[in-house]
Amino acid sequence: MLLHPNKNWHWLFDSKIQRMTLLLGEQMQFVSELEGRKMSPAAAQAGEFTCEQTQHYLYLLEVLEGVDWPDPVKVQTALNALTLKYYHKPMMPQSWFFAQGSEMQPCQFGEMIQLQTQKSLAWFMVLEAEPTSALCMCLEKELWLSGAKSMNQFDVIKVMRDRIIEPVSVKQYARAV
Repeated sequence: MLLHPNKNWHWLFDSKIQRMTLLLGEQMQFVSELEGRKMSPAAAQAGEFTCEQTQHYLYLLEVLEGVDWPDPVKVQTALNALTLKYYHKPMMPQSWFFAQGSEMQPCQFGEMIQLQTQKSLAWFMVLEAEPTSALCMCLEKELWLSGAKSMNQFDVIKVMRDRIIEPVSVKQYARAV
């Protein structure tokens, strides 16, 4: 079952668990993977789920429609992507973990991309596309970037766009996973 936004959806920082949450109604709450120490100051003013966020959420659900995941996983992915897009602290690129490509690749919000580490090819979703860089959310359960650094699913990293291996369609992503 896919969740559809309504006027009762409301962002809230839960100080007990140090996580950004989204109240979905009287008895439902989404707890994001975004920890308090990684939140931007905008998280303190978070409130209603805005029209823009609703549009982005519905767009992400549409993008994920072609992926063979259970509906709750699609909702979790879309809501974590939104939480990170709107409330994660700004980051500097950390491109050195990924192989450089031949040119700057175009990309846009919600697009599935691949980045090449020393050991593997990994899947990410673009959350913000800037002229030379992109903020990306890891879709892998776990990804080792180096001997001491790893990423978990829904962690974010900013990379220069010359690190992106051609953006792929959701159909291509669905066939690969």
